[in-house]
Amino acid sequence: MSIRTTAREIMRNYPRTIRLGYCEAQFLFPEGDALLYTAGVYGCNAHVYIFPEMRCAVSTGYRPFGKIDPPHDLVHEYDERARRQMYELHDYNLRPLQMEFIERVINQY
Repeated sequence: MSIRTTAREIMRNYPRTIRLGYCEAQFLFPEGDALLYTAGVYGCNAHVYIFPEMRCAVSTGYRPFGKIDPPHDLVHEYDERARRQMYELHDYNLRPLQMEFIERVINQY
């Protein structure tokens, strides 16, 4: 179950917010794992994943928000690694891979 919040509140608490489009990283950040979501008049805008240990958030969805927009090739590389980890190795603990992705994105910007 996710908790509704606002983009303004997330950006105030986590200025380093990574923006990913809808299904851009569907394996790396599964929809059911999102802690928070934002909504507007047309429904859900974005799902938000919080990484307090890195002081960072990731926003994914139809109308994501954030100041960091990672390169598509990098997102695809990590999403493919997450898919392999889940379906070939049957390892569903994606947190280390998510943190590695975030660290690499943050170091680039």
